[in-house]
Amino acid sequence: MGDHIIYWTWTKTGESLQKSPKIVKEDSQDQEEKEEKEEEISEERFVEQNKREQNYNKIAARQLMSRGNINPFHIKNDYVNDISVQDNFLRPKDSNQE
Repeated sequence: MGDHIIYWTWTKTGESLQKSPKIVKEDSQDQEEKEEKEEEISEERFVEQNKREQNYNKIAARQLMSRGNINPFHIKNDYVNDISVQDNFLRPKDSNQE
């Protein structure tokens, strides 16, 4: 077994392989400027909003509210405290065991 490499190509038999030209990397500053310009262009395209987007933005800006009924007497209570109160006072105790 020799050290020869097999190349697989997608060309028809008899055609020569054509390589694409190498792209030289631009400076990072040039790339940043190019990206900024592309962002500005993309932002300018979508400045105009339709009614659906305006309504969606209004709904998204509203303050969240809880759904369902909330007992106004238990707003400041903690769940752990509620469970301890339930165990101590609301559950029946067997007087024969104490």
